[in-house]
Amino acid sequence: MSLLTLEFVTPDGHTESVTSVEKVVFRRFEADRDEGAEVGILPRHAPILIRVPCSLARYVTGGETTYLAVAGGFAEVRDDHVLVVTPRFDVTGAGPGARELAQGLADGWRKGASDFQSAMVGI
Repeated sequence: MSLLTLEFVTPDGHTESVTSVEKVVFRRFEADRDEGAEVGILPRHAPILIRVPCSLARYVTGGETTYLAVAGGFAEVRDDHVLVVTPRFDVTGAGPGARELAQGLADGWRKGASDFQSAMVGI
């Protein structure tokens, strides 16, 4: 069975790569909603480019789900490689409370971004 490679890249050069990933789940950006529908990526997925909002994401390796907060960006799926380009991300882990921690981080980043936008002239 083929598996995925998941790679995160930020503008400041922070990268992280995870191999042997069974499944990746992101939210997709939808203009009329704060958070869009979830998109699940499995091995042998067709090529796709997804606009990712500031939200919770997760991936599964060895049957264990790992949660992370993504500060928006894009996810590109090509072959069995998922590349996420984002301003920042934080892997909160797979243990108890990891999902809630990732959700809290994403919510805080989203609120900070909207506060910044409302303070800008012309936006």
